[in-house]
Amino acid sequence: MATDATRLRTHGFSPVSGEDAARVEFRVWDPPAAVVERIERLPSGGPPGEKHDVYLVGPNAEVNAKLRESMIEVKHLVERVDALERWSPAWSAELPVEAHAVERLCDELGLPSPSIDDTTVTEAQLRQILEKSGACDVPAIKQRRKYDFGDAQIEVVDVTFPDRTIRSVAVEAADESVVQEAVDTFGLDGENRPMHLAAARATRRQPS
Repeated sequence: MATDATRLRTHGFSPVSGEDAARVEFRVWDPPAAVVERIERLPSGGPPGEKHDVYLVGPNAEVNAKLRESMIEVKHLVERVDALERWSPAWSAELPVEAHAVERLCDELGLPSPSIDDTTVTEAQLRQILEKSGACDVPAIKQRRKYDFGDAQIEVVDVTFPDRTIRSVAVEAADESVVQEAVDTFGLDGENRPMHLAAARATRRQPS
């Protein structure tokens, strides 16, 4: 799995660094209403927003890939700290993309190398290629509200998948101790399940 910034630039990818460095995350689903009410009393972390994403899920669960606003965005799992996970933004590419970007995406998702006839690939073509390769693509409409808890940010999000809407609470910070403090303070019990895996499970679709 290549992450060298020089190689990324050479092949037209956009590496990330600085403020976009790896962050520790913890996400639970269908939290009790009382927990959400406590979180909503915190200072706002910004205006509410809506995002339309398509999660691209393959056999490699340690890669979180999605389509957002004509971009491919990819994160890698770099560390597990007890129940917490540290994810690092790895690369992004604007659609349409060159064929080698699709080949790289398939490789990172754990999919077989695709046969691509065109030199550039549109979003519709990408989704067809991934489906043929055994991935699942899951649309998600996310209504997000963010709150500040010390150096951590807590997100309450209502996620609409094709067959259901479900609420999630996520905690994110640079330091695992800050995330753990928020988890303990608000009693966020349950499996830490990232968005891309929840997408596949919510639609009862699993990659080949």
